[in-house]
Amino acid sequence: MWGEVDIALRNQASAALAGAFQRDLPVVVDASRVTFIDSAGIAFLVQLCRIGQDEGLQVTLHDPPTTIRDALRTLELDSLVAR
Repeated sequence: MWGEVDIALRNQASAALAGAFQRDLPVVVDASRVTFIDSAGIAFLVQLCRIGQDEGLQVTLHDPPTTIRDALRTLELDSLVAR
């Protein structure tokens, strides 16, 4: 992920989500270049992690910026996403 992760990326996020789990491999989300994330972006990360858990696949968030870490912590979702 990079740049602004918000509701405008809904269709791209859905396609990425489907593609990530078709490979049946662990998923690593590189968030190091995210400059902004809104509730839709956080919802995407949560959905990705929950589906990963349901499918038995590890989802890891690589190098998230402080904004993402703080948002996940505030929402008490930081334990959901492996880092």
